[in-house]
Amino acid sequence: MAEAFRHLHDRDFAQWAIGQAKALRASRFDDVDCAILANELERMVSRERSEINTRVEALTVQLLMWTVQPATRTEEFQSAILDQRSSLDNLLKSSPSLRSVIEVGLPRTYSAALETAQEAGIPRAMFPPDPVFTLDELIDRAFWPASFFGGRAFSF
Repeated sequence: MAEAFRHLHDRDFAQWAIGQAKALRASRFDDVDCAILANELERMVSRERSEINTRVEALTVQLLMWTVQPATRTEEFQSAILDQRSSLDNLLKSSPSLRSVIEVGLPRTYSAALETAQEAGIPRAMFPPDPVFTLDELIDRAFWPASFFGGRAFSF
């Protein structure tokens, strides 16, 4: 029976997943395709990591722009930052183990954010080379960075 589920996985993932869940709930372990199910669970975590890193990068770009472009400090932009923070905070609440993954990856994510900011027309040299925000600052709804516009002297 597990072989039939394996072929179903390739044809209709949703139906396969529901069938796997039913088999697990009914303790029909011979009908569970453990290898594919394990792969799918790992892929779910990988997608979650990717989403959370994408959100951290986007939020970092927004906060960097906030520091050097006072004209962008509109209520709409502030609302977009708060929305991104809420989404990130919710992801961390549902998967707190990803917190350490994000913290370890902050230098890489920050570097990617600097590239994005540069593509938006803000020279990379405007910012320090190392991350200027901690994860706690990124998700803190009360944290709003300030800077001396146009220079490297950040005051946080």
